[in-house]
Amino acid sequence: MRDFGTVRDYRIAIAEVLEAGVPRRHSELLRAHLWAPGYSASSAELAEAAGYGSWRAANFQYGALAHRIAVELGVFQPPRGFWVNVLINWAADPVRSPLGHLRYSLRREVARALIDLGFAATPPDASLKTTPGVRASVAPERKRR
Repeated sequence: MRDFGTVRDYRIAIAEVLEAGVPRRHSELLRAHLWAPGYSASSAELAEAAGYGSWRAANFQYGALAHRIAVELGVFQPPRGFWVNVLINWAADPVRSPLGHLRYSLRREVARALIDLGFAATPPDASLKTTPGVRASVAPERKRR
Protein backbone atom coordinates (compact mmCIF):
# COMPACT_ATOMS: atom_id res chain seq x y z
CA MET A 1 0.00 0.00 0.00
CA ARG A 2 1.27 3.44 -0.89
CA ASP A 3 0.24 6.75 0.72
CA PHE A 4 -3.45 6.50 -0.18
CA GLY A 5 -4.01 3.16 -1.84
CA THR A 6 -2.89 0.44 -4.17
CA VAL A 7 -3.42 0.37 -7.92
CA ARG A 8 -6.53 -1.71 -7.27
CA ASP A 9 -7.82 0.82 -4.71
CA TYR A 10 -7.35 3.69 -7.16
CA ARG A 11 -8.88 1.73 -10.03
CA ILE A 12 -12.01 1.05 -7.98
CA ALA A 13 -12.20 4.62 -6.61
CA ILE A 14 -11.75 6.27 -10.01
CA ALA A 15 -14.24 3.87 -11.61
CA GLU A 16 -16.81 4.68 -8.90
CA VAL A 17 -16.41 8.43 -9.44
CA LEU A 18 -16.65 8.06 -13.23
CA GLU A 19 -19.71 5.83 -12.88
CA ALA A 20 -21.41 8.44 -10.68
CA GLY A 21 -20.77 10.99 -13.42
CA VAL A 22 -18.15 13.64 -14.01
CA PRO A 23 -17.91 16.49 -16.49
CA ARG A 24 -16.08 15.47 -19.64
CA ARG A 25 -13.28 17.91 -18.86
CA HIS A 26 -12.61 16.19 -15.53
CA SER A 27 -11.88 12.89 -17.25
CA GLU A 28 -9.82 14.81 -19.82
CA LEU A 29 -7.67 16.24 -17.02
CA LEU A 30 -6.81 12.68 -16.01
CA ARG A 31 -6.26 11.61 -19.61
CA ALA A 32 -4.05 14.62 -20.38
CA HIS A 33 -1.94 13.98 -17.29
CA LEU A 34 -1.55 10.32 -18.21
CA TRP A 35 -0.55 11.19 -21.78
CA ALA A 36 1.98 13.84 -20.70
CA PRO A 37 5.63 12.79 -21.03
CA GLY A 38 6.59 10.92 -17.87
CA TYR A 39 3.05 11.49 -16.57
CA SER A 40 4.25 14.99 -15.68
CA ALA A 41 2.41 18.22 -16.55
CA SER A 42 1.94 21.76 -15.32
CA SER A 43 -1.44 23.18 -14.40
CA ALA A 44 -1.28 25.40 -17.49
CA GLU A 45 -0.57 22.41 -19.73
CA LEU A 46 -3.48 20.48 -18.23
CA ALA A 47 -5.77 23.51 -18.57
CA GLU A 48 -4.90 23.85 -22.24
CA ALA A 49 -5.37 20.13 -22.95
CA ALA A 50 -8.71 19.89 -21.16
CA GLY A 51 -10.17 23.14 -22.46
CA TYR A 52 -10.03 25.33 -19.36
CA GLY A 53 -9.41 29.04 -19.80
CA SER A 54 -6.75 29.26 -17.09
CA TRP A 55 -4.50 27.16 -14.93
CA ARG A 56 -6.48 28.37 -11.89
CA ALA A 57 -9.71 26.94 -13.28
CA ALA A 58 -7.95 23.65 -14.05
CA ASN A 59 -6.48 23.53 -10.52
CA PHE A 60 -9.89 24.11 -8.97
CA GLN A 61 -11.55 21.44 -11.12
CA TYR A 62 -8.71 18.92 -10.66
CA GLY A 63 -8.98 19.47 -6.91
CA ALA A 64 -12.74 18.86 -7.00
CA LEU A 65 -12.20 15.62 -8.92
CA ALA A 66 -9.38 14.56 -6.59
CA HIS A 67 -11.65 15.23 -3.58
CA ARG A 68 -14.26 12.82 -4.95
CA ILE A 69 -11.62 10.16 -5.60
CA ALA A 70 -10.13 10.72 -2.14
CA VAL A 71 -13.49 10.11 -0.48
CA GLU A 72 -13.80 6.81 -2.36
CA LEU A 73 -10.33 5.92 -1.03
CA GLY A 74 -11.42 6.75 2.51
CA VAL A 75 -9.40 9.98 2.72
CA PHE A 76 -11.49 12.68 4.39
CA GLN A 77 -8.96 15.49 4.94
CA PRO A 78 -6.99 17.13 2.12
CA PRO A 79 -3.48 15.65 2.25
CA ARG A 80 -0.90 18.35 2.95
CA GLY A 81 -3.67 20.90 2.44
CA PHE A 82 -4.66 20.01 -1.13
CA TRP A 83 -6.95 17.27 -2.44
CA VAL A 84 -4.91 16.93 -5.62
CA ASN A 85 -2.12 15.34 -3.55
CA VAL A 86 -4.16 12.15 -3.68
CA LEU A 87 -3.41 12.06 -7.44
CA ILE A 88 0.02 13.66 -7.77
CA ASN A 89 3.44 13.55 -6.19
CA TRP A 90 4.02 16.86 -4.47
CA ALA A 91 7.70 16.96 -5.41
CA ALA A 92 7.83 18.94 -8.62
CA ASP A 93 9.39 17.51 -11.76
CA PRO A 94 12.77 19.25 -12.19
CA VAL A 95 11.91 19.93 -15.86
CA ARG A 96 9.69 23.00 -16.07
CA SER A 97 7.14 23.70 -18.79
CA PRO A 98 8.10 26.00 -21.69
CA LEU A 99 6.48 28.84 -19.73
CA GLY A 100 8.59 28.05 -16.67
CA HIS A 101 5.75 26.48 -14.68
CA LEU A 102 6.33 23.60 -12.31
CA ARG A 103 5.17 20.20 -13.47
CA TYR A 104 3.78 17.54 -11.17
CA SER A 105 3.73 13.81 -11.81
CA LEU A 106 0.85 11.42 -11.38
CA ARG A 107 1.37 8.90 -8.63
CA ARG A 108 2.44 5.57 -10.11
CA GLU A 109 -0.64 3.90 -8.67
CA VAL A 110 -2.90 6.46 -10.34
CA ALA A 111 -1.16 6.14 -13.71
CA ARG A 112 -1.45 2.34 -13.59
CA ALA A 113 -5.12 2.53 -12.55
CA LEU A 114 -5.88 4.92 -15.43
CA ILE A 115 -4.12 2.59 -17.87
CA ASP A 116 -6.15 -0.34 -16.51
CA LEU A 117 -9.34 1.74 -16.97
CA GLY A 118 -8.51 2.38 -20.64
CA PHE A 119 -7.36 6.00 -20.43
CA ALA A 120 -4.20 5.16 -22.39
CA ALA A 121 -6.19 3.81 -25.35
CA THR A 122 -7.33 7.23 -26.57
CA PRO A 123 -5.33 10.49 -26.53
CA PRO A 124 -6.80 13.66 -25.02
CA ASP A 125 -9.65 15.12 -27.06
CA ALA A 126 -8.07 17.76 -29.31
CA SER A 127 -11.44 19.47 -29.77
CA LEU A 128 -11.27 20.62 -26.13
CA LYS A 129 -7.78 22.05 -26.45
CA THR A 130 -7.56 25.80 -25.98
CA THR A 131 -5.08 28.24 -27.40
CA PRO A 132 -3.00 29.80 -24.62
CA GLY A 133 -4.40 33.21 -23.75
CA VAL A 134 -7.81 32.49 -25.32
CA ARG A 135 -10.63 31.83 -22.89
CA ALA A 136 -12.47 28.55 -23.29
CA SER A 137 -16.21 28.36 -23.59
CA VAL A 138 -17.90 28.40 -20.22
CA ALA A 139 -21.03 26.55 -21.30
CA PRO A 140 -22.26 24.24 -18.56
CA GLU A 141 -21.14 20.65 -18.91
CA ARG A 142 -23.71 17.88 -18.93
CA LYS A 143 -23.58 14.92 -16.64
CA ARG A 144 -23.13 11.57 -18.34
CA ARG A 145 -26.03 9.19 -17.89
